[in-house]
Amino acid sequence: MRAFFGRTPNAVRAQIRTAICAYLLTAIARKQLQLTQSPHQILQIASVSAFEQTPLLELLMETTPETAINESPNQLMFNEI
Repeated sequence: MRAFFGRTPNAVRAQIRTAICAYLLTAIARKQLQLTQSPHQILQIASVSAFEQTPLLELLMETTPETAINESPNQLMFNEI
């Protein structure tokens, strides 16, 4: 947490509880799925794709640059010019 969104004591407590829950869910998923990424990396990946219906293990699988290019060639379209 970098800043509190609310100013009231209740808002601050709610934001702290939410951050603790997010960290604990990340730690549980990391242990159960035996992931190598840090909790910070997992939270970053999850926050970018929060509204996608992708299984967590599939979302966090490590890909090499070669497989990323083969899977989605349109992402590098501007680099080929």
